[in-house]
Amino acid sequence: MKNDDNKQPFMYLSELLSAKLNPSPSPVPFSDLIGFSNISKPTSNLPSSLPDFLSRISETSPETNTSLASLFAPPIVKGVDLARSIFAPLPESLPPPPSPVTIGRPTPPPFARPLGRIEPPIRGVGMSQSRALMQEMGQRKVTLNGGRVLPTIDDLAILEARKVRAAFLYSDLHGYTKIVASTPTRQSVLLMQAFVEFLVRITTHYGGSVVDCAGDRILSVFSRPETDRSPDPVREAITAALWAQTVLQKVIAPEFKKIGLPGDVSAAMGIDYGPVAATCVGIRNNKRFIFSGDAANNAAKLQDMGHGGEIVISSSAYHFKPSFLDGVSWRPSFMGDRVHLSQIFVDGVTEPPKI
Repeated sequence: MKNDDNKQPFMYLSELLSAKLNPSPSPVPFSDLIGFSNISKPTSNLPSSLPDFLSRISETSPETNTSLASLFAPPIVKGVDLARSIFAPLPESLPPPPSPVTIGRPTPPPFARPLGRIEPPIRGVGMSQSRALMQEMGQRKVTLNGGRVLPTIDDLAILEARKVRAAFLYSDLHGYTKIVASTPTRQSVLLMQAFVEFLVRITTHYGGSVVDCAGDRILSVFSRPETDRSPDPVREAITAALWAQTVLQKVIAPEFKKIGLPGDVSAAMGIDYGPVAATCVGIRNNKRFIFSGDAANNAAKLQDMGHGGEIVISSSAYHFKPSFLDGVSWRPSFMGDRVHLSQIFVDGVTEPPKI
């Protein structure tokens, strides 16, 4: 290798490393690799190998009373330690090489969900593909098990179901579509955030779970195992609904009225109770959590029948009502197979009531 006056010693450590890992039949002399162009010493006195170099670098020359290391600039002395570490004996087993770089969409970690559109197993949606899909659908099996607790979407595979007894509370922010059309986006988004956040907090306070939020409609579920016929889920759902209406009318609505939100903020709610199967349907990682049973559907229909500030409860569910509704101050309205409650807790009640 040709010496270059502009290059400093140890500029060719990469070549040295390559020579150690892939020795050639005729190794390049060490003195040629490190390029001692600024050392005023006869070429014959240069070290011929790295061990020779490392042993002689600290020796004092009898002619100049200086060591070989003093001929190097300070940064070059640091290169000695680097050389020692590079030429340390190689371990018996080298670590595995890194995975090749993937060009295009990276593979997500196992705990992450893929983003974007998920292609269905049968990409075509024509008549022939649809018939083939239906023929294959008829051979699929649904796994149905008894559940001790309400499962989540991550607990279930597609077509896996668990049976529970649950009270369903559907809540809809009354007149929200008109609010969105007539108010700035910031105010309408903040209103929805307040409504959802308070309802989630109240639902979890009474042992339930918010399992769906579609637009301004929220589904809260209060469940027990399939064999547990306790009335507690109904009592939890009714108490949570009454307290949510109280917070909405006494706290949320007045605060938004201060910033010019038109009209009164209110919600309509529906409650029903019964056995259901919690299951997952969908395609691959694009699955949905649903409930198969009359109670979930009836709760949604009861909510549609209510006005702002009302809670509509099925007669069968109201039979398990919390005991405080027996008080004379509560005046439920009975209409066939449903009961309407349009009251909230009095001003003296400042904390969520116990069941």
